[in-house]
Amino acid sequence: MSLCQYHSTIASPLNHCSGCGTVRDTHRTVGLHSPSSGSIVGTIASVLVSTLGSPNNPHGAAIDRSLAEGPLSKLSSCCIDVAARKRAWEQARLIAEKVAEETAVRVASRIHEMLAPSIELLTRQAAVVANTEPDEESSTTTDAILPADSPTNIQAPPPEVVKPAEAKSALVDFVGSQMEWLRDDKDVGRRIAKAAEKAPAVTAKFKVPVVQAPKMARLALYDFIVLCDNTNSMRSRSEPRKATQEATVRGLFSVLRALGSTQPFSIVPFTGSEYEKLSSLAAVNDALDKMAYQRGPGALGPLQTRILRPLEESAKEKKLTPTVVLVITDGDASCVSSAFVSSSHSLSFASDKYCLLSQTGDISDFGKAIAKFKTVVGEHYPGPAVLFLVCRVGNDTVAAESLKALNHNSDIHDMMLYSENRLDSKLAEMNNDVDHYTGWVVGELLKAMELQLIQRR
Repeated sequence: MSLCQYHSTIASPLNHCSGCGTVRDTHRTVGLHSPSSGSIVGTIASVLVSTLGSPNNPHGAAIDRSLAEGPLSKLSSCCIDVAARKRAWEQARLIAEKVAEETAVRVASRIHEMLAPSIELLTRQAAVVANTEPDEESSTTTDAILPADSPTNIQAPPPEVVKPAEAKSALVDFVGSQMEWLRDDKDVGRRIAKAAEKAPAVTAKFKVPVVQAPKMARLALYDFIVLCDNTNSMRSRSEPRKATQEATVRGLFSVLRALGSTQPFSIVPFTGSEYEKLSSLAAVNDALDKMAYQRGPGALGPLQTRILRPLEESAKEKKLTPTVVLVITDGDASCVSSAFVSSSHSLSFASDKYCLLSQTGDISDFGKAIAKFKTVVGEHYPGPAVLFLVCRVGNDTVAAESLKALNHNSDIHDMMLYSENRLDSKLAEMNNDVDHYTGWVVGELLKAMELQLIQRR
């Protein structure tokens, strides 16, 4: 069906549509059709077309006049043979289609860039409210926005660059609305100025969408703690689990230092020595090289004893600094090694870890630990004071299904995000471009941050 509901037939190029007042062939030649009901892209197309076809649009009116009143419309069969006239109209039609096609690709690319960071988060939040999984048949994926047969010779528009003044203004607003306890901290003002100044270069280097650039600069306000899985299964010979974990740690450190951040950056393995307040990439590499891989507990125990408890104490003493906690694992977050398992428990095998199916090892225990922490910290620090992002490497499907429960736990869904994309697969998908991959990880961290933002009226 044509975009104009009154177009029941394809008329000659000079006929006007009685329904919308525009030349009928204008609709036909641009190749646009009515969007399906409920489609995000369809909604955008409707607004776009109604704007283009509005009588108040000078460009649209000029196009219509050129078709209806221009030199070509005045040619008759006595002045030019019919075949030549048809060829001229065909050429005009091809030009119109080309312009529409190029415009559609550019617009779709921009829409995809702006919507992609939010669609997954909004869908997941809606699923939590409904306590159901999103309907795969009715959901619209962002990948479908760009047509598969888009012309390859159309050049993408030049990348936009965030302006330092805009980034600084956004950071000041963020601190004022989300972290009131930092407003009088003079050092925060210095960090804001430095991060805003460096944001344009960092955005370009790590291929962060410009719409996320001001938000990315917020990370310069945070301490970073990376809880690394150093169990034996991470040394898989068939998958780059260990290498991906190390690339992720190095990449995040590089982003933070590129933003001018000097905030503490720590690596905390599941077992063994902790590496705190690393100040250089050489120190990060040294810590990763020294980290021993062995049998040991899953993420829950180390998270509670090595991270949550110290942060809780800082919160109670009102000495908490904004902190990002990134958990990287290849297995169920509540798994423990066989050395920690009593024979009285039911067991299932996952990698080199045994997962307790009883209450002492269920994934819900992981959620309960975060929920308790949320209550303690929330009493003193509302808003995104501590961000949690859980990521997985490896092809353990049992672990993948178990971890998904974190995103649907109503007690913590507004504080913790489990990224359902495998890190090693994502890095491979980006052709091992670590900078681009790190920019994607930054996007996942920003999703975790969005969960906790205080909504102001």
